Amino acid sequence: MSWVSKFCLFVLGAILVSTAFLGCEEIVYPEPTESYTAVGGFELTRVDDEDPRPYSIGDAEGDPEWGFWFPYSIALNYDGNLLVTNIRGGYIERFIPNPDGSALWDAYWIWPRGRQESTYQLFIDSYPDAMFEKNLVLVSESQSELGPAGFAWGKQVYKLALPEPIIDNPDDNRPRYTLLTNFDILIGYPLTSQPGPVAYFPDDKLVYTDVVLSWIYLFEDDTEVAVTGDLGDQEGKFHRPMGICSTPAERIVVSDMYNHRLQVFTVEPNLVANPDLEYRYTLQFERAIGGFGFNNGQLSSPFGVDADGEGNIYVCDTRNSRVQKFTSEGELLAVIYGEGYWRLRSPLDLVVTEEGDIWVIDAFVWYEHWEEEDIPEEQARIILFRRD
Repeated sequence: MSWVSKFCLFVLGAILVSTAFLGCEEIVYPEPTESYTAVGGFELTRVDDEDPRPYSIGDAEGDPEWGFWFPYSIALNYDGNLLVTNIRGGYIERFIPNPDGSALWDAYWIWPRGRQESTYQLFIDSYPDAMFEKNLVLVSESQSELGPAGFAWGKQVYKLALPEPIIDNPDDNRPRYTLLTNFDILIGYPLTSQPGPVAYFPDDKLVYTDVVLSWIYLFEDDTEVAVTGDLGDQEGKFHRPMGICSTPAERIVVSDMYNHRLQVFTVEPNLVANPDLEYRYTLQFERAIGGFGFNNGQLSSPFGVDADGEGNIYVCDTRNSRVQKFTSEGELLAVIYGEGYWRLRSPLDLVVTEEGDIWVIDAFVWYEHWEEEDIPEEQARIILFRRD
């Protein structure tokens, strides 16, 4: 090859390289327009020197009522108190929150499975007040086996009327408690492989996921009226949907964990000639928010999700150790890490108050399988965030 040919090839290569370089636009990640401050929080097993009560019950080996505490799911009840599931042994606990982020451990309900050797997931969501029944909740029990004192079913979603705890603890000054029974079940929804998070949907409906089958189900009363999903990464499919909520505009938002995104669905009436042969509604994919990554607007293994009264969406970006806030259209509003002692480590679930404050369950470990001896000494916390 002559030097002229070599020169021509060099020039051509330089032109191609420069064209490719100029054609590549730098990725610009969105800047948040809002900021939040960690007001404070409360730990869940610490014992104060002057007050020997634990802040919460746990289920550690050898001392089942004074040990580790495993918070998993959080909701607000009818009067603004916090309901939190404790998945080590199974409890639903109530805390009366304070504006500074502290809280008073007020009462608890014992989930009737008996002590389990491993954790199992309990998801909770509040249900709007009925005229004569205030403590209505939705609970999804994901992995338990039927215990000797258990409900009639296992691995199921329930609509419950939580009774007021009646048993006092005068000896150790603990809050009142009670054991839940079959009489507290209003509706037991059909069994699935592994029911996941559950959420109220307007006009007396509810929606929940199956985290193994990767489906979501919409129910009206006790009737299944819509279903969608399957395992995959295409639009409308999921890989372990670990968070779900509804918005005021009647959208369903699903936290698609291993696809590292949120998916938003509308609920459309299914107008067919014979409604007995078809579902009453269709869950229609509207948009995806996020995608795998560590930059603003990206997600890594998102868990709990909630929406405020304006339709903004809040998600626990768990492996990125933060919470992100989006508009209903997917525009980034805030990236929330916390500060100092109240910096987030592994946020699992959250709930937004009417005032726009955010209560976040901050775990001490990523919730995958662990051995008893590997349980860390750090405290699980619940942290309050407020917009600046």
